[in-house]
This record gives sequence, C-alpha cells and structure tokens, in this order.
Amino acid sequence: MSFDSLPLEIVQLIFDWLPFRDLLSASLVCQSWYYATENPLTRRSWLAIHLDRTNDLTELAWNRRSHRNVLLTMVHSWEQLKPTMDVCSEKVNLRRLSITRAWIDYVCQFFLLYADWLDRVEEVHISLDHRFFRNDTCSGKTYVIRLPTARCLHWSEIHIRRGNRTITVNGPRLKRVSISDSFASKLILILPDCDALESLECTLYRKNFTELYRASFEHLTTLILRIYYTVQNVKFLYSLPRLKWLTLLVELEKELLESLFVDTMDAITGCKLLEGLQLVLMGDTAPCSVDLNRLAESLPLLEQLELNNVYLSPGWKPTAFQRLTLLKLVNVDLREETDILAMHYPALRTISLNAKLLSRISLQAGPNNKLLFVNVESLNLAEALDSYLSPFLKQSSNMVRELILFKPDCYDTVVDSSCPLSGLHNVERLHLINMAISLESLKLIAESNHLKHLTLSKCLIGTKDADEMVILDHLNQLTVSQVQLVNQHQKRFPLATSTGEDLVGEKRYGSIVFDSNGANDELVRKYSLGNKRICPM
Repeated sequence: MSFDSLPLEIVQLIFDWLPFRDLLSASLVCQSWYYATENPLTRRSWLAIHLDRTNDLTELAWNRRSHRNVLLTMVHSWEQLKPTMDVCSEKVNLRRLSITRAWIDYVCQFFLLYADWLDRVEEVHISLDHRFFRNDTCSGKTYVIRLPTARCLHWSEIHIRRGNRTITVNGPRLKRVSISDSFASKLILILPDCDALESLECTLYRKNFTELYRASFEHLTTLILRIYYTVQNVKFLYSLPRLKWLTLLVELEKELLESLFVDTMDAITGCKLLEGLQLVLMGDTAPCSVDLNRLAESLPLLEQLELNNVYLSPGWKPTAFQRLTLLKLVNVDLREETDILAMHYPALRTISLNAKLLSRISLQAGPNNKLLFVNVESLNLAEALDSYLSPFLKQSSNMVRELILFKPDCYDTVVDSSCPLSGLHNVERLHLINMAISLESLKLIAESNHLKHLTLSKCLIGTKDADEMVILDHLNQLTVSQVQLVNQHQKRFPLATSTGEDLVGEKRYGSIVFDSNGANDELVRKYSLGNKRICPM
C-alpha cells in the first residue's frame, strides 16, 4: 500500500509527529498533503501580533490561513491594540491565547471588551510586565477576568512594582493552573471557584497560598509549590484528599525553622495517597532531620522520593519503603559521624546521591538491576571509586548494573593524573559526565570484566602525546558527546572499540569537540524534575 492511498485520518496522525518546520514544508508538496497537514498546522501554529511593530491590518484581514492560537506581545498601547483585535475577533476561532509583556489594566480591559470572543478559549497564558510605564493612575482598581471554558491557565508577573490592584479570575473548569509571583508584586490575585483543579504549580514570593486559592481541591492530584521569603502555614495539605505528586520547595526563617518544619512534616505525612514526594529546604539555614521510618509508615504508596538539604535520622530499625522505585538524596547527610542508615527497599531501581554518603548507608534491595547516579562533588575519579564506590558496590551484592558518575555544576579544566585501583565489579554500563579524566584512567576503567557500554559526555580527556591511541575491543559500544581533549589541536579521538574506527572532531568556538553519530544529552536532561515524575540528579 502506497502512502498516498492511506486514509486521511492516518496520514494526519503521521504528519502530527513531524517538527513544525517539516510540517510546513510537507504542506507545500501537493494538494492532498496540504489538506492532510491543515489540521495539525492549525492546532500548532500561532498568529503572532507584536505591537511594537507595524501590523498590516489589510493583510491580516485577507489572510486565508485558519488560526486557533493568538500570541500578543508588548501590549502597552490600547489604541494600537484595539483595531488589530477587532480584525482578529472576526477571523479567529480562538482556542489558545498568550499575552506577554503586558500592562495589567490593558489585559483586563481586553478580557472585558472581547468576552464573547474569549467564551470558548481553552488555554490562557498571561505574562505581566510594568516596565513600560512611569506613571500609574489606576492604583486600587478591582478587576474580574472570566474564563468560563478554560482548562489551563499560566499566570506570571515580572517587575510589577507600582499600583495595588485586586484581580479575580473566575475559572470554574480550570484543571491545570500555574502561577508565578513577582518579588515586588502589589497585585492581589484570587481564584475563588476553581474546584475542578487537578494540577497546580505555584512560585510565591509575596502571595499567600490560602488567600490565592479558595477551592475544595477534591480533584487535585499534583501540587508543585515553591515558597520564597514568606512564612506560610502548609496545613492546607491536610485538605488535599487525592494528592499523589507533591513538590515542596520552602525557605524557612531561621527563628521559626524548628516549629515550621515539624508542621510541614506533619502535613506531608497526612497525604496518605502520595506516590511522589520532592522536599527541598532552601537558604542557608541549618538542615532539619527527616525520619524515613515515619515517612515509610505514613506514605505506604510512595514510589519516588527526593530529599534536599536535610539530615536523615538513622532510626532503630531499617526503613522499609515497599513500593519505592526511585530515591534521590541531594546535599543530604546523617547528623552524627558514627551514624549508619540501614534501608530495605525491595522495589528500588534508581538511586541518586553524593559519593561520600555511600559509606554511610547499608542498602538491601530486590534482585532488579539498579541504576546508580553518583555526584562525585570535589573528589577526583580515583578517590571516588577506591574510597566510596567500590566498597558500596561490593556490599550491595553486585546489584548495580548501570552507573552514572557526574559533576553537575562545574566543568574541570585540570586533568587529575591519579588512576583508580578498584574495579567496577558487575557494572555493565558506565556514564561519565562533566569529568576531567586521564586516558590512562579511562583505559583501566574500561578493562573491567563486565563493562560493555561506555558513555562520555561533556568530559575533558588528558593524553600524554598526540599519537596515543587506546583500543577498547571488549566494549560493545562507545558513545561520545561534547568531549574535548587537553590538546586542543588534536583532531583524532584517542579511544576506539576497533582498529578501523576513527572519530574526527569538529571545531566549535575555537576548540575541537568530539561527538559520536546519534550522541545526545538525554542523561543530562534527566537531572531536572518533571511536573509529575522525579528524575535522578
């Protein structure tokens, strides 16, 4: 069966996988492809209106392409905005609206004047910016924004320093909301009737969560909450009966740290249906202690756990998370130097922690092959392997099959010449990221008995001379991504899996950079947190 004989619905599904630029090119091939790409293009394209540039209203009026998405930017002139919007409201069957770098009073006037046109909008993005105005004559005003059909709202404030206003957003069907506060904001934002919320993300500097949202939260399953510079009571967590994913980043005042942290942990342990928890204490305050036994007993459904900038209480018995598959510990330690933390996690698959913590934990886990992320911090590779990794790999019954060693926030420029003495035991896949390592160390590591796949990403490799070459013929795969050599003029990569292999670097920004075909930074991208899933770091 030829491609042209496929049903239109199938062709549209295929085209929907294309990047937007390729989709545009496909629409120009022939008439049948033009019709097949029309719906995907309409759904994904935006009609952009930049009010700092001259908009040709005649061209806009005669534009034959269908649009559902409108992007307005630099909204700081109502006289300039209105004629353009009059034309758009007649032509566009609006579904998604984005307003960026806008003045709040014009935004509210816009929603009032074009209420009928906005009656079917499904997704709204509003980004407020008051840097365009020197004088504010509308301080103290009250506005209401009605979103009767919207399912998604993104609201952000930038450089809002003048004029107190109260904005009430009525969105009875909102399911996903994202609010980003401004440090100097004087806006009072209220969402009074969003009882349908399922996912909520907030970054708050001046606003208070309980004053911002006045809802039942009976359907809320995902909450991402970042609280800066304000002391807020988190007892509202008790009223989230269906919460499954919680990210809580809080900055607690030193004087109130002890009592607020106790209240926070009490509220978290009250969320009995949690499957994912990320708890991050920000600022320079002394870390507080987290009792893993209490978390395991209170949150029996927990599958993913990240703790950041806290102490762990060793407890009198091993902690036992029965369903935990991912454990991430960042800037975490035990309070006493003699403490050892015993953990029994039968379902654990992925572990992420600092290298020095490896000697402080005793881990019992199920037979599944494990993925271990290790932040080597300031250690060199030989010290990390010999002093911390090798003993841990031995005591963990050789359960680790894939190992990632990384330095997340630095790029070493000096290669350490020391070589590791310990092996990698049963590790089959090794990834080195942001490391400065000698060729001799790589050779010794790659000779480990079970190692079959070696990945180097954003690494610096030191060689003794330009003609040095190491053949790692027992490896099945060698992957290289954005790797440089100490000798910045050497174009031939000194590692290969066979004698016929020859990887040649490309010159970028004055340096020679090496990449394998198809190499990517997927592992580096995993170091961030998704909205719902906590990924290793």
